[in-house]
Amino acid sequence: MAAGNWWLRVDFDDDVRRLSKSYLRLLIYGLVLSIGYADHVLGYQFGFSIFYLLPIIMATRNLGKKTGLFVSVIGACLWAGMDYIHGVQYPSDLVLVWNTFIRFTLFIITVMIFDGWEKEKENARTDSLTQIANRLAFNEFGEMEIRRCRRYNHQFSIIYLDVDNFKVINDRFGHKSGDKLLVLLAEALKANFRETDLVSRLGGDEFSIILVETDATGATQALRRVSEVIEKIPRVGSIVTLSVGLVTFLHPPDSFEAAVKQADELMYLAKNKGKNCIQQAVVE
Repeated sequence: MAAGNWWLRVDFDDDVRRLSKSYLRLLIYGLVLSIGYADHVLGYQFGFSIFYLLPIIMATRNLGKKTGLFVSVIGACLWAGMDYIHGVQYPSDLVLVWNTFIRFTLFIITVMIFDGWEKEKENARTDSLTQIANRLAFNEFGEMEIRRCRRYNHQFSIIYLDVDNFKVINDRFGHKSGDKLLVLLAEALKANFRETDLVSRLGGDEFSIILVETDATGATQALRRVSEVIEKIPRVGSIVTLSVGLVTFLHPPDSFEAAVKQADELMYLAKNKGKNCIQQAVVE
């Protein structure tokens, strides 16, 4: 998203993305209650209640539609409660109910819009076959991780792997078997890396993993677990092997593109050395 459109984003700060879901819930609930309190202190003369949209959007985008709807209920009730406490005069109670319904409807529409937006973004960044991140998501996450490294001065690793003899699998067993292998490999990768890491399929039989705040030792240990899982895949372990390039950056590189290029070159070096091996480097 362009920098000029930062105001469209509620999660524009990278720190929000790093919060745990439980802590983020507390933050959102605290925010909506704080808005209710401010609304109470300022009085109904000030149109402060529109700020309930902020925690509603944050909840929807970061925690899902259900949480967004729950925060909408809280916001609508607080809004109506402040009107009642301030003694806002309505011709009848029906008008108060109607206004509360309209406000809640506005909140629901906001939730639906941002939930649809998030789903559309997720679909655009998901590989249709394996249901893991695609190249677009990989590049976006990588650029964000480079910024984090510069900000917090931590290291990270990139794994670039390619399935050896994948064409043989397709030719011998058919493309459906090849697709099944890619799905099984994606599942094995996701199961053996942390939620904070990004596992992605870059195209064909090439995969890559960005390991956040991970040194060379941690990345190697994770790869060993993946290799053990691959060997247990029925009718595939004895045929399929992986050529892997693993690079760890102690300090952030000039660009994410340059970082990926180094991992890719290591992977091709593994191919040229006979496949089924890991080529590893640590970049100062």
